[in-house]
Amino acid sequence: MSEPAVFVVIRDHEKRFYYDRWAHVFLYRNLVWGPDALDSWLAGEQPHDDDGDWFAESCGGVVVDHDRRKITWDGDDEALSVPRVSNVLNTLLETAWQGYDVEYAVHGLQSLANAAGVELEDEDVEDDDFEDQDADEDKLDEEFSDEEFADAPPQRSQTRLIESKEERLGDRPETVRDAAGIYDEDELDEDEEEDEPGEFEDDSPRAWITLINEQGVVRHRHLEELSRDLFLCDKNAFRQLLALKPNDVPPESVVTEGIWFDFKRREIGYWGNHQARRDLAVLQRSWQQWHVQWAENGYTDHCAVSGPIGIPMTDEEALATLTPRILSTKRIDLGNIIGALGGQLKKTVVKGVGCLTVLICLPVLLFGLIAGKMQAALITIGVVVVGVAIVFKLVERKFKRKFNDSSIGMFARDQDAAETRAPVAGPLDPAERRARLDQLLLAAGLPPLQDIEKHVDEDDELKELL
Repeated sequence: MSEPAVFVVIRDHEKRFYYDRWAHVFLYRNLVWGPDALDSWLAGEQPHDDDGDWFAESCGGVVVDHDRRKITWDGDDEALSVPRVSNVLNTLLETAWQGYDVEYAVHGLQSLANAAGVELEDEDVEDDDFEDQDADEDKLDEEFSDEEFADAPPQRSQTRLIESKEERLGDRPETVRDAAGIYDEDELDEDEEEDEPGEFEDDSPRAWITLINEQGVVRHRHLEELSRDLFLCDKNAFRQLLALKPNDVPPESVVTEGIWFDFKRREIGYWGNHQARRDLAVLQRSWQQWHVQWAENGYTDHCAVSGPIGIPMTDEEALATLTPRILSTKRIDLGNIIGALGGQLKKTVVKGVGCLTVLICLPVLLFGLIAGKMQAALITIGVVVVGVAIVFKLVERKFKRKFNDSSIGMFARDQDAAETRAPVAGPLDPAERRARLDQLLLAAGLPPLQDIEKHVDEDDELKELL
């Protein structure tokens, strides 16, 4: 269990490889301080030679090419799936790495390997084949009508998925129904009621789809993510979309990607996160008879097309998901992860023990009130509380001792002892780290920390880890 990252530094045509077992988690917190801070941090350990297959053993990483003044990186953080968040982070990185071209590795390890000039073995992929797409697009114009789609049952896509090496759709769901969480593959009878997908939680990430028919009627649908059949011009995808429950315009803070289809103008607007940038080429090649555009202003452009202004995400809100991770100087490793999980477990157990103690003491308190012996009742309650606390501490200590002596505990200690590099790049003093980040925010034209911290989620599940 780890989140390894490879760091490749190219200077004077010489490559140096560094490896960190846990740096892929919140990798950007080591990058926002600029090239000098990253070099100093990496210098904490000796570089490796390039004989090892470092990319195959890593989840991601960064390639810093000082000769070409370019940085290519890939990191793991769910918050970056929201385009607004990744955009403000990119602004920070471009400010910290002035004079460098900052690029996200949209194809993951393959992009990193390309940037480092390292060859990766890759499975063979069939040649591109987009024949008969024009006919499908013409049929869509003819068939996109309320009457026909209202009675048309959803069905599985028959479109073949054939992509080039650089244009894979990854692990996207095959059909709209799959992306909506409806996994039964049987077609519905005419008199059978269509299943409705589960409702999205208010803060659940989602894809936003808007359909505008010939009469200008606008319909919104939400999916977990865009499905392959939408990318590949499958008319059945639109029948399935219209069969889903109607949705409203979502807030920007939960949208990972958005797309609109204007059937009158034969226009498609698409925007989203890094994965969306990667998949744009597939959309353009599949819908060659339509004007497919990348919506540079993302959510704002989508709202302008669909009508309502929506709920835009502010810079403060976007940065509030990043700054706690950037300011943290805690090493993300197995020991700390187990400690965070243990802390959450301890809180749960404490609540349970507290409730049990109250249940035990309540009858004693009632007896004291009824019998007029409150002093004796309070003494009894005090003894019970102290006894429960002592037993809890003894059990906790015994549990910790057994865990530390287990193979997992010893492995975590060994990993921590083997680390010679500082836990993170940049200043380690909390006050200095805050001051440096405030300077960076000011230089990037972004709000200061005091405004950002008003929007930080105090119930963040990762708070214990950071």
